[in-house]
Amino acid sequence: MPYIKLSGLSKEKVCEASKDLVKIVSEVTNTPKERIRIFYNPTLEIVNGKICENRLNVDIGWMPRPQEMCDEVAKQIKEYFNKDNFESIKIYFSEIVRDKFSYIVSE
Repeated sequence: MPYIKLSGLSKEKVCEASKDLVKIVSEVTNTPKERIRIFYNPTLEIVNGKICENRLNVDIGWMPRPQEMCDEVAKQIKEYFNKDNFESIKIYFSEIVRDKFSYIVSE
């Protein structure tokens, strides 16, 4: 893993960006590309009863990593999406506790 969830983008844009995001995270963290997952998250931010447009939220869940690694991943993701002129780009990291994580594959 890491698991990367993107909200504020269309499904098509998530698909378009997915290979580049996997490459960024793989290179910075030295994680095999096949372990990185991208998710489209259709969540909308609402303030004062109105949908906020042009804002990108990136949620990254992964096993604990050094702060410098988080900073570098965030920097490169922001640089990648800066071309899209978002009003704001927020990147959140959450640590997944190995003992509380299970992976189930259906047969």
